[in-house]
This record gives sequence, C-alpha cells and structure tokens, in this order.
Amino acid sequence: MLTLRAWTNERDGRIHCDSTAKRVTVLLYLNQAADTWAQHDGCLRLLRGPDDLDDYAVEVPPVNGTLLVFPNSPQSWHGHKVFTGQRYSLQLNYMTTDAKARSELRRHRLSAFMKRLTRAA
Repeated sequence: MLTLRAWTNERDGRIHCDSTAKRVTVLLYLNQAADTWAQHDGCLRLLRGPDDLDDYAVEVPPVNGTLLVFPNSPQSWHGHKVFTGQRYSLQLNYMTTDAKARSELRRHRLSAFMKRLTRAA
C-alpha cells in the first residue's frame, strides 16, 4: 500500500502502533531542512513505550530524502511532537493481505478528505 502525505495538523503524530494489517512501514521524507525540524516539531520518534513522547530510541527529521524502515509489532510505538503544516512523505506498507490494503486505503482517503474539509473551513 502506498500513500502520500502532504499535511499534518494538531491531531497527527500522537503515540501509536500501526495497524496489525501492516507488517512493515517504509517512510521517505521529502521536506527541505528548516528551523522547524531543528526544533524537533514533526520529527518522528521511535519510542520505548506508549506513554512518553520524550522516551525515544531515535528521532528522525523528515528531510532531504531520509528513508526510514521499521517492522510493525504491538511494541512499535512511534509519534512526533505537534506540527501543523506541510510535511511531505511517501509511505509504503507491506500488508498482510490485499483486502486489508484496500480497507486501509479507503480509511485513509476518507480521513484525508475530512482533513481537507477542516482546513478549508
């Protein structure tokens, strides 16, 4: 499953694990270096647990073609500090089944549509 992200808002980045339908997540970040990323806003953190965004093993700035690959599991916690604005990334997920990929794409399209409506308001 391939998705393109171009915008994040205050609801994005909360601590989570990906859907169990996703076996592996591949992220390619397409943003230029900026002061925002130096302040750590919007930088993805691979976390040690589900409760503390500051308890991370690694932090990845979403810039200059950085590629991040990680397996999904019930302990693959990740998130980022609140960032609202353009944050470009390509996300590729290796899925358990085609049906799960289609279901996730439907959910993503609906979510993206709702976010566009919210920004336009």
